[in-house]
Amino acid sequence: MSGARRTKTQQLRDAVKRLLIPYILSRGFQEDKREIWKHDPYGHQTKRFLRNYAGKLELVEIQFEKHGRAKFVINMGVVPPEGVEYYGCHYTHDEATIGGLPVEARLYSSNRYLMRWFGFPLIRIPLIRDPSAEDIVRRAIRLFPQVEAWLREGKVGPNVRVHYRMPVGKPVESSILAKGAE
Repeated sequence: MSGARRTKTQQLRDAVKRLLIPYILSRGFQEDKREIWKHDPYGHQTKRFLRNYAGKLELVEIQFEKHGRAKFVINMGVVPPEGVEYYGCHYTHDEATIGGLPVEARLYSSNRYLMRWFGFPLIRIPLIRDPSAEDIVRRAIRLFPQVEAWLREGKVGPNVRVHYRMPVGKPVESSILAKGAE
């Protein structure tokens, strides 16, 4: 921005574009260009990536805070080779989204029970709690191996919270709960 001061949100989004997205792409993911998404002309809500591994489709998305605050989380999910059944519909690799999976997970900045998004702290204390946008994104990169451990092995790291969606009126298979991301 020529001469204008950038907001914290703009700084964080720029740091995500410069640091986090290239890192995710370097891990074998590619941008998700499937045409199953609602059109988002500004790209405010999410940035999506996918990777095929052993017949499974691994999905990762960077979700920015919907009201434009300077924070984000990383969502993830796995679509098995046969696809998934969710609310009476069958979704193949070409149709599945993280929001339509019976099991998904999210990487948080801190302990999974606190559910803190990656972002600037509410209280700024210079020299103690005044991170730059790059510092925040570097933290996400340092924690990204937890994403890959969950996608590949179903291992839940200290910053990963798993969410099980239970369709109403449909019995839950214990294998879904036991296997996690498998």
